Amino acid sequence: MSIYDGLRLRHRLITIEYTVYCRLHQNRLKSPLPNALAMKQIKIIVEKHSDGYVAYPLGIKGAIVGQGDTYEEALADVKSAIRCYIEIFGKEILEDESPVIEAFLTEAEVAI
Repeated sequence: MSIYDGLRLRHRLITIEYTVYCRLHQNRLKSPLPNALAMKQIKIIVEKHSDGYVAYPLGIKGAIVGQGDTYEEALADVKSAIRCYIEIFGKEILEDESPVIEAFLTEAEVAI
């Protein structure tokens, strides 16, 4: 198992933990999207892998990950995880000004 595979497994376990926590505490948590809630733009990275998609946000303290068989499922999963995470830990986990202005993906040749 590579380091990357280990990280993907860790991300999946974290996603499962958040999902289980939210479902178990659903009655105690406020609605994740009350009508008066302000919206915030969050940059989200979505990666395509051979066995599905993995998505994670930039500019949020902590580890939040979503996954799915499709791009849309992974995006919906990470958005749900973000709402749950904010509900549990508060808006303090959001950075006021994300240090990430833009995110780029590139490939570079490296001697190994």
